Amino acid sequence: MEFLIVNLILLLAVLLDATGDAFRTRGKQVIHHMMEVAQIGTWVALWALFDFHWLYILLYTFARFVFFNLTYNLIAGNKWYYTGKSNLFDKAENWIAKSQGAQFVAVIPRIIILVWWLAWILTNANGKF
Repeated sequence: MEFLIVNLILLLAVLLDATGDAFRTRGKQVIHHMMEVAQIGTWVALWALFDFHWLYILLYTFARFVFFNLTYNLIAGNKWYYTGKSNLFDKAENWIAKSQGAQFVAVIPRIIILVWWLAWILTNANGKF
């Protein structure tokens, strides 16, 4: 149960970060700053309530790959599958989309990571916690 709670907190941190960035893009700076404070609060709560495990960093990274762009795009008003050009993962997705001739193909790595992330949550990362 603890593992699930930690993953929900990590997911909340991702969603707060994406929401804050999307509101910043829309010019809503006050909401953006509120989301940033809430995100920091989730990290403080996580480290105050639970022991640190390196797997949490990987789980947060996976959740970020899967949910950040989707959340950001929906709030910012972009197409749901839009990928930016500012980080290496987005650049790789854009390269895949260009080489395959379809933007939707670039979403496939995110789907694979989502399945992996869900499998870890459902199996409690093979009982290592």
